[in-house]
Amino acid sequence: MTGTETLHQLWLDDEARIVSFHPMEGWRLLDFWDHGHFMGFLQSLQQKGYRFQ
Repeated sequence: MTGTETLHQLWLDDEARIVSFHPMEGWRLLDFWDHGHFMGFLQSLQQKGYRFQ
């Protein structure tokens, strides 16, 4: 790492298909160091019908 990377985090409730950008107890935490991968993953969730909060 070069020291310029930013950790992107999201929490998933797969059963309810909800994504949160704030800590949610009992939800699945995912970490991303690569912004492009993070954005691509968000797009795939949106296409699968996930809601964002």
